[in-house]
Amino acid sequence: MKKTIFFVTTILLVCTLLSGCGNSSSQADKERLERTLNREIERTEDYKKDLAEAEELNEVHLSTITHLESELSKKDAEISTLNSEICDKDKKISLLEEQVSQKDELLSSLNSEVSAVTSLQSQLSIKEEQITSLQSEISKNKEELSSLNSEISKKDDEISGLKKDLENASSGNQTTTVYADSSSYLAQKFWLDGNEYYTNGITWYSDIACQTELTSVTIISPTVDTFVQSNGYTVYACMTKYGLVYSSTYPYLLTCD
Repeated sequence: MKKTIFFVTTILLVCTLLSGCGNSSSQADKERLERTLNREIERTEDYKKDLAEAEELNEVHLSTITHLESELSKKDAEISTLNSEICDKDKKISLLEEQVSQKDELLSSLNSEVSAVTSLQSQLSIKEEQITSLQSEISKNKEELSSLNSEISKKDDEISGLKKDLENASSGNQTTTVYADSSSYLAQKFWLDGNEYYTNGITWYSDIACQTELTSVTIISPTVDTFVQSNGYTVYACMTKYGLVYSSTYPYLLTCD
C-alpha cells in the first residue's frame, strides 16, 4: 500500500512538472501518465475491496471456531458425567462384594462352631438362628448386587447399541436401519425435520478417513456432527438417505427448494 501511494504521488508530481514545462514534454506523454495514474487509482480501489472481503471471511472463520469450541466443551462435560457415574457404581459394587465376603467368612465360622457343639442342643439352636439371620442378610445383599449387575448390563447394552449404530453408519447402511429405533444415538443426534439440504464447495466422502470421494450428496438432517480423529484432524459428518457422509471442511447447509 505504501509503494502504491508513493507511485501515485510521483506520477502526480511528474504531471505537475509537465503542466508547467510544455516545451520539454509532449502532450502524448502527459496523457500516458494520466492513464497510468487512473489505472493505479483503480487498483487501489480493488485492494480496498479485497481487504473488506478478507475481513468478512475472517469473521466467518471466527464464528465457526467459537461454535466448535462450544460443541467440544459440551462433549467433555458429558464424558465427565459418565465417568463419574461409572466410578460411583464401581465403588458400590466393591463395597457390596466386601460385605458379602465378610458375611461368608462369618457364616463359615458359625458353621464350624455348630459342628463343635453338636452335643449342646440349646447352643446349636442359637447358632442356627444366627445362621438364618445371616443368610437373610446375605440374600438381601445378593439381591442388591444382582440389581446393580442388571443396571451395569443395561449400560453395557446401551454402549453396544451405540457402537453398532456407529458401525452401521460407517459401513454405509441405509438410513432405515439408523431410524428403525427412534431412541438410538444416531436417530437422536441426526434428527429429521422433513427438509433436504445441499452444500456449495464441499467435497464429501463415504469414509471417516476422507479417502473415497462422493459425486452427489443430499443431506436429510440439519445436524452437523464433529469428530476429532486420533491424528488430530477434525472431520464433519452429516446424514443422507444412504448413511453418514464426511467432509474435512465445515459444511454450511442450504435448504433445497
